[in-house]
Amino acid sequence: MERLKIIIKYELKINFMITVEVLLDFCVGNFLCASNVYDNTRFLNQAKKYVLFLLQNTRDPQTVLNILSILIELVSVGGGQRANILVTKGGTQILLQLLLNASKESPPNEELMVLLHTLLAKIGPKDKKIGMKARINGALNITLNLVKQNLQNHRLILPCLQVLRVYSTNSVNAVSLGKNGVVELMFKIIGPFSKKNTSLMKVALDTLAALLKSKTNARRAVDRGYVHMLLTIYVDWHRHDSRHRYMLIRKGVLQCIKSVTNIKLGRKAFIDANGMKILYNTSQVSFSFLLLLSNF
Repeated sequence: MERLKIIIKYELKINFMITVEVLLDFCVGNFLCASNVYDNTRFLNQAKKYVLFLLQNTRDPQTVLNILSILIELVSVGGGQRANILVTKGGTQILLQLLLNASKESPPNEELMVLLHTLLAKIGPKDKKIGMKARINGALNITLNLVKQNLQNHRLILPCLQVLRVYSTNSVNAVSLGKNGVVELMFKIIGPFSKKNTSLMKVALDTLAALLKSKTNARRAVDRGYVHMLLTIYVDWHRHDSRHRYMLIRKGVLQCIKSVTNIKLGRKAFIDANGMKILYNTSQVSFSFLLLLSNF
C-alpha cells in the first residue's frame, strides 16, 4: 500500500491544487479498517473513481506515469474483479484516448507507452467491446506501428503484442491488422529455438494464432509459405526442448498450424509440406499430432 501514498498534485483549471494523497489516504485508510469484504470493495472502488478522474484530466506527464503505475499495481494484486471495476468506470476509453494523445508526440514517451499498453493488456480481456473501441479510436495502427518501429526493444513490444492479441479477438480487427502486415510482422519475431526472450516468443505465437483464425489472414499465411516455416520452427523447438521446459511455446506453434489448417488451402499446404509425417514422428514422444488430427 505504500505506493498508493505517492503524492500526485493535480492543478484544476480554477487554479487550486488537489493532493491525490488525501483522496487515497481516505480510501486506503477505510479499506484497511473495513470490517468486511463489501466495505473493502466499496472503498477501493472509490479510490479508483478518483484516480481515473485525475488520469483523464491531468496534463503533467509525471503525474500520468504515477497514476498508471498505481492502477497497474491495483489490477495486478486484485485480479479480474478490479479490472472489471476499471472497465465499468470507463477506464478503457480513457486509456485509449491517452494512447491517441501520446502517439502525437515525436518521439512518443516510451515509458508512457509501456505503462499504457501494460494496463490495457490487463483490463482489455474484461471489456467485450475493446476491439470496437480501439478501432474507432485509431489505436490499432498506433500499437502496430510501435511494434514495427521497435522490434529490438523487447521491453516495449511485449505489452504491445499483448494488446494486439486482445484486439485480434475481434474478427474485424484481425482482418484490418492482417491487411496492414501484422502477420508478416509476427514472423519477424518468432523463430528457431532460443533461450532468450521466450516470453516475447510465447506472446507473439498467441497473437499469431488469434490472427490466423481469420480466413483472410490464414490464406495470406499460406500464400507466403508460412505453413512450412511453422513446421520448421516446431521441429526445431521439439528437437532442442528435450526436458519439456518450453511446452507452451511448442503448443503455441501448433495452435498457429491448427488455425491455418482450418481452411482448405491450409490443409493442402500442410500436406504438401509433409506435415503429417513431421507431426507423426514428433508424436512418438508427444501428443502434438492429436491436436491437429481433428481438422482432417
